[in-house]
Amino acid sequence: MKPSHYQESRKALLNHIDRLRSMRDELVAKEPLFMNNLPPDVRQKMLLLDRESTRLRNPDLAVAFVGGFSAGKSSLVNAFLGRYLLPESTKVTTAVPTFVRSTTGSETAELHYLNEAEAELLGEMYRREIANLFNLPELVSTPYSNLMQQVQPLVREGRGRRLVEQFEIYQTQKQNRKIDPRGRIENVSLHEAHQKIRDETEAMFLDRVVLHINGSQIPEDIVLVDLPGVSVPNPRHREITFRFVSEEAHAVVFVLMATRLFDKDEGEILEVIRAGESHIAEKTFWVLNRWDSLSLQQQHQTVADFEAKMHETEIPNNYQWFRTNALHGLLAQLCACDELPNDPALQSHLKDYMDALEARYGGSHETAKKESQLPQLQEQVFQFINDRLRQTTLRSAVQNARDNFCEPLPSHLRQTKDNDDALINGDLRRKEKEQSQQRVDDRYEQRKADLDDQFKSLGNEISSQRSEVFRTHAKELIDQLQTKIADGPETDAYTIYNEIINSHGRLRKYPYHFEIELRIVDNLNTILKHSFRDIVRNQASEIFNELVKRVKNALVKISEDVGHDPEIMKPFNDVMYKGHNSFIERIDGIVMDKAAELDASLLYKPKDWLGLHGGNKILDGLEQAARLGFENIQDASRSIERTDMEHKTKKIRETLHNHYIDQVSADYNRIIKGFFPIIISNLHQIKDEIFKVLATKYRPALDIRLAHEIEEEFAGQRKDLEERSRRFRTLIEQIELISREMGAVLVGAG
Repeated sequence: MKPSHYQESRKALLNHIDRLRSMRDELVAKEPLFMNNLPPDVRQKMLLLDRESTRLRNPDLAVAFVGGFSAGKSSLVNAFLGRYLLPESTKVTTAVPTFVRSTTGSETAELHYLNEAEAELLGEMYRREIANLFNLPELVSTPYSNLMQQVQPLVREGRGRRLVEQFEIYQTQKQNRKIDPRGRIENVSLHEAHQKIRDETEAMFLDRVVLHINGSQIPEDIVLVDLPGVSVPNPRHREITFRFVSEEAHAVVFVLMATRLFDKDEGEILEVIRAGESHIAEKTFWVLNRWDSLSLQQQHQTVADFEAKMHETEIPNNYQWFRTNALHGLLAQLCACDELPNDPALQSHLKDYMDALEARYGGSHETAKKESQLPQLQEQVFQFINDRLRQTTLRSAVQNARDNFCEPLPSHLRQTKDNDDALINGDLRRKEKEQSQQRVDDRYEQRKADLDDQFKSLGNEISSQRSEVFRTHAKELIDQLQTKIADGPETDAYTIYNEIINSHGRLRKYPYHFEIELRIVDNLNTILKHSFRDIVRNQASEIFNELVKRVKNALVKISEDVGHDPEIMKPFNDVMYKGHNSFIERIDGIVMDKAAELDASLLYKPKDWLGLHGGNKILDGLEQAARLGFENIQDASRSIERTDMEHKTKKIRETLHNHYIDQVSADYNRIIKGFFPIIISNLHQIKDEIFKVLATKYRPALDIRLAHEIEEEFAGQRKDLEERSRRFRTLIEQIELISREMGAVLVGAG
């Protein structure tokens, strides 16, 4: 394919792939739920569109030489081109990405230095690597001097020495050298470029080196790239290697040291190369370097291991691989032309080559070159570069876009669209009813639980706090009775005597036997009953008022649920209004029944035959009091004075103090203890009536209201589904159209 045809087709495909990328980015922005539900591998593949866009955006085609450090990449590039361009035995600390281009002008080298931002970023990358190596995250932001103090003891243990040394060099050089804010490009000779690359203080701040050479078979739109190994300590150069292989390289020459196939670094590069790549077998050349250093048995084992790795990583069987000694192939070409450079590193290898020349190659440099398989590699690679790289790049971009985007995404779009259509056509209505019913059930049960909680909490308070209030009032009442008994007119026999005589308009001359004493007890009982009724009624009113307040709080949400509809809320208010009156009436009736039990204090219970049980100490005492002075009371001719009643009063008060108060206290506590369950039982009756209204009035109204609410929600959902279905249908059609248009570009490109 002619370069001009390639450029036209490249631009057309780039336009199509960028349209696909725009569709993807719009999906991410507008359909996050759909994107998040995609399988992770599908989302990952969709990102590979960026790789195809990056490759097509570059008008040049890059052939990357990649592998672990010291695998012989530079030697292979030199041997491949038949001249000494890249320094041999470069230290791991000086490996720099090197680009080799063909030119018809003079041979030069461009040194591209880091700008200020890139230099700062390199320092941050060193810090992160050191922090990760020693598992000390705080080192990322620790001042330099403190960082070095912390890591030096660890370095002395043998960990991270090379990395920390490089960071020290970086810090020193960064302070001492002037870094151009925008970066700079320095044009030098190839020899000067060698010297700069060998200097680790220079190499550290180089972004890349570009060599322009004459007389090569490299087409003008092709660039050969010697990438640093991923084990180099410069984190930026490592990152460049991974990024270039994964995003920018159009073809790869993967150089492996035959004595150590696929170490950890090379395994990582392999995974990057094969990710989502459809033409890996055509675009990758596998080179097993230093093959002749293996014994025959080792060679057989290496071949088996290599083939197993290819199978394991699903590399197609038509992969292209070569066995070589790149250094011998280079030296054979240089010696044959008598162009051996005066390079100490290369000179150190010359003796080994010359020994092998006689022993293995029969003294022929041509034989040495041939046995290195360089001619086959050169032929295959240059044939690929000149005849198929452009076409393969286009076909690879189209096939990758289809495999990673145009096929998996429409499948998921179509599945989602079909599901949406099914929902719209029936399932959505069923879900609407189910959700409406579920929401009614949940809301109803929640409101019922809220009301129940109010009744329960009030019941708990009645059992604890209110009982204590009752006891306090009871004690106050007993104290009042004790005061009346001790010296009140209510227990003064002379006062009661006069009340009896005067109450009949002087018709009575004297009271009946035991009448004074009974009237005193009746008066006390009456006081006790009225006070007890007032206490209970007040407490019952307070309890009900508290209940009303709590129920009203719960009814606020119920009223909101039904739109504050007075027809729905009136039955609740009726229950509470009627409940108050009936509650107090029931309590009053119960109070009088309980209070009547106080009259039992005057009932006489027969004693048993031993005289231990039965009887009535109050009646016995009052009987004794009745006998005191009774003969004087019955003497109508005699005037009764207060002194005549003193002994009687004393005996009455003594009897009441010793026996009546104890009896009343015991009866009162017993009545109170049994009274609270009665109050709680009455509250339960009110709760049952409210729950009945909740079920018969509130729930039907809630059902209607929530049905409308859900219908509106589902109307919006139905509209969203219809719109998404239309969008996805259009998107599927657009993707399929672009896929066909990309195929048409390939056809037009030949």
